[in-house]
Order: sequence, then C-alpha cells, then structure tokens
Amino acid sequence: MGAAGGKSLAKLALTTHVHLLAFAVLYGMPGLIFALLPYPAWLRRILAPAPLVLQVVDISFWWLARLDAPLGPLFAKAIMATGGLVALSLVSQIVLGLWGLFPGKARYLVIATLVFGGLVGLGGPHHGGIRA
Repeated sequence: MGAAGGKSLAKLALTTHVHLLAFAVLYGMPGLIFALLPYPAWLRRILAPAPLVLQVVDISFWWLARLDAPLGPLFAKAIMATGGLVALSLVSQIVLGLWGLFPGKARYLVIATLVFGGLVGLGGPHHGGIRA
C-alpha cells in the first residue's frame, strides 16, 4: 500500500467520518423533499438517494487511491468524476425540488433568485470579503 504524499490514515479516517455525517444531513433534506414530490416514481427512486450513494462511492475512492500503481492513481483521478456526479445530482434535486414546490411563475422567480444568489456568492469572497 502506498500513500506517498497522501493524508495519514488518522486524518483520512477523521475526514471520512466528518464528511459522511455532514453529507447525510446536507443531502437528506433535499432528497426527502424531492422523494415526496409528484415526479414519476422511477425518477424519484434514482435521484432521491443518488447524492448519498455517489458520495459513499466518492469517499471509498479516497481510500482506494492509497493503493499502489496502477490502481491507486486511477481511483485518484476518478474522485473528480464522482465528485462532479455528486454535485450534479444534488443540484438536480434542489432545482427539481424547488420547481415542484412552487406553483406557476413563482418557480421561475425562486430558481432565478437561487442562481443569482449563487453567482453573487461565488464572486463575493474573492473581492474583499469580510476581514477579521
């Protein structure tokens, strides 16, 4: 087992523990809201648990990336893909959840406000932000 340049086992275990607990809470509410909306059952069965399942796969790749070559580096590269899939599935839950919760034209306003707020939030810390 190689771990050249990687986190120690203790730090990786702590990071894994914190991430799994936090993400269970973070992904649980949008998943529950999405699962209770009147979308087709097949879509709800796939998308409701997707962020949690994909996050477990992603975190397992953190551990598998510690393997010696050639497998370790392959898992390390796969972390970017699984992280992207986690983000895509969570964003899908949030957008579709908001779409299903708000009727008529209000859904456009809510989603546009969310997107605008996200874009402003992305630019905020890089332009001064709050200083201690």
